[in-house]
Amino acid sequence: MNNKRLPVTESKAGDGFDEFCLSLIVRLEGFFSEGTQIQRLPLQKNNGVLRDSICIREPGVSCSPAIHIDPYYKRFLNGADFEAIVEAIIEDYEEYKKDKAFDISNFGNYEWIKEHLGFKLVNYKENEKMLKDMPYVPFLDLAIVAFVDVTDMMGVPSTFTVRNGHMRAWNVETDRLIKEAMENAARKSPAMLQTMMEILDELSDGMHMEDEELPMYVLTNASKNMGAGCILYRGMLQACAERIGNNFYLLPSSIHEWILIPCDKASNPEELICIVRDVNSLQVLPSERLSDYIYKYDGEAKTLSRLDIENEYTENKEVTVNFQNGLMA
Repeated sequence: MNNKRLPVTESKAGDGFDEFCLSLIVRLEGFFSEGTQIQRLPLQKNNGVLRDSICIREPGVSCSPAIHIDPYYKRFLNGADFEAIVEAIIEDYEEYKKDKAFDISNFGNYEWIKEHLGFKLVNYKENEKMLKDMPYVPFLDLAIVAFVDVTDMMGVPSTFTVRNGHMRAWNVETDRLIKEAMENAARKSPAMLQTMMEILDELSDGMHMEDEELPMYVLTNASKNMGAGCILYRGMLQACAERIGNNFYLLPSSIHEWILIPCDKASNPEELICIVRDVNSLQVLPSERLSDYIYKYDGEAKTLSRLDIENEYTENKEVTVNFQNGLMA
């Protein structure tokens, strides 16, 4: 079989992808022993995005990877030979099997699980259906959800989101789960606050960059993955206030980071909201969008508020979190 025999055209992209997936499964079945299950699985990601994967489960194997199809399909559309793509998938699968065979019995042991917990911020409204099946803590118009990081076991960045079924098996309450996830994240992946100029200098190999008129800071975590949650690290926003000014706006760049701007340097919050929405629609992957709003931290009151546009700029007091009390103190 080769790529010329697969009817992939720009005018029928959906049909082309389906045919590609079906052909992959048929071809892969010829490489594995009888009894091996090879399935196409749509995995639900953030914001309702579905990501197609192939799962190869051989007899007697308790845990198998979900191999995302998109990267291989892109290679195919760019002219890669279909047989070479099949071989690449098999090589990736065999590498996983060789290096990372493991006992999943640990997954039932919360004392082991709690050392591998992390958390992320997601948009509540966009994930409302998904959140019905998982423990979470509401936060403004967002939600805090926990995941288990099994990267060390898998050899590649890998996590699974904690579901209600896990909670019942572990006999753990949501507050404890989220608290331990947040403490883990702060310890393993500390927050990083850099000026935009510092980041641009790094990207330009140290070449001098002229200062911007509007001072901007990027807040994320050390891994730069799910870094938007670091605003919940103990004392983090107050530490930012001490460095950049008591009052500042937070623009959600993605689920991975925030852009911080001192309030006294930004003349029009409405323009900032428009910028966030433009960037979300044009530059941020749908699964990585956090919010279409901006937020404001008041260093004196120690409160974080979401700002809305109605007929004019208003501060929505109903979605204000006081950092002097509660889980995020």
